[in-house]
Amino acid sequence: MNLLKTSFVAIAYSITAGLANSANASEGTAQLEWSQLQLSVTGMNGATPTLTFTDQITNLTSSVSIPGKAIRNDTASLPDWTSSEDTNVQVGSTFSNALASPSSLSGSVETNPEPVEPDHTHHPVEALASGSRSANFSLDGPGVLTISVPYSISIAGGRPFNFFDAISATVTGNSSFNNSVNNPVFFSLSSFEEGGSPGSQSGNLVFDIAATEAGMGTFELRFDLSSQAPAVPIPEPESYAMLLAGLGIVATLARRRTI
Repeated sequence: MNLLKTSFVAIAYSITAGLANSANASEGTAQLEWSQLQLSVTGMNGATPTLTFTDQITNLTSSVSIPGKAIRNDTASLPDWTSSEDTNVQVGSTFSNALASPSSLSGSVETNPEPVEPDHTHHPVEALASGSRSANFSLDGPGVLTISVPYSISIAGGRPFNFFDAISATVTGNSSFNNSVNNPVFFSLSSFEEGGSPGSQSGNLVFDIAATEAGMGTFELRFDLSSQAPAVPIPEPESYAMLLAGLGIVATLARRRTI
């Protein structure tokens, strides 16, 4: 009896896993072309202030969460913009990746429906990835610091207005000067909006930091990726026992009719 029950469990899991793997994945990518980063300072009244950088930092995060299992995550923090590092997390067929190099800051995520116990289907499978590069700086007089970097984002999969089957990709520029926070500049794609997926977008992420006097500021360039997929319940063994019993009866009747 235990062997029979174990067989039913294996059959249930195999069929559920097959259904999960045959579903469409929700996947997204983001990239900032760091080798083409441009920084320029425009002065006022014919005088251009001196720009000085301190504390350049790179941060990377990737995580994967499947209901009923421990959250897997990886992080990296680098004290400059030139070191190379990547983080990579994968559970089942769902993965998250973030990568930094002297020429690029990029990431990718993909979620697939994963088989879970029925009690854990109230949360989606989720993959998250983010990467950022930031710096503190000072200007010794009034002026405008302009920051520009090429970007590209893409998404595929997901369904409109569905939090359990979704994908989004965003690139953002944040800044502040003399403790005054500027409005962020961002570009984003999301499957939550009708017709939003599949989609791709590229261009330049550009923003200005205006200084009316000498002071200190900070800026950050980042990407964020988020992907969700449904958690597929593994059917109870008893359900497959009834199904197989029913199939056996049908087969028996079919044989009798051919006799």
